[in-house]
Amino acid sequence: MITIGLCLIYYGVALFGYQLYGWFAEDAWNSYSILAAWISFFGRPDLSFPVIGPTIAWLMAWPLSLALIFLGLTVLCSVAGLRQHARLRLVRLRSKWFAENASAAGYEPWTIKGAVRAFRKDVLDREAKGRTGFN
Repeated sequence: MITIGLCLIYYGVALFGYQLYGWFAEDAWNSYSILAAWISFFGRPDLSFPVIGPTIAWLMAWPLSLALIFLGLTVLCSVAGLRQHARLRLVRLRSKWFAENASAAGYEPWTIKGAVRAFRKDVLDREAKGRTGFN
C-alpha cells in the first residue's frame, strides 16, 4: 500500500509538472479534471441522481493532479495510522500477558505494575534499536 500511495503522489506531481511545462512553453494552462480521466477510462458517468449528483459533479470538476496527490497522501497516512495502532495493540497485549504471568508466578500485586512498566520500556527500547528501514 505504501508503494501505491507513493505512485499516486508521483503521478500527481508528474501531471502538475506536465501542466507547468505546457504553461511555460505555450502560455496556456491545460487543466485536466477528474471527469476527463473518468471519461477516457470508463465513459461518461451518470450524474442524474437528485441528491448526490451535484456532489459527484463537483468532485469530478477537481483537478486530477490535486486529486492524485490527495489520494496518495490519504493512503500513506492510513497505512501509517494502522501500523501505529497495531504496534500499540501488540505492546498492550504483551503487557497484559506479562502481568498475568507475573501474577501467576507469585509477584506481589503492588510490584506487578512496576514490573510491567520495566518490561514495556525494555521491549520498546529493543524494538527501537532493531529498526533499520521505513517498512
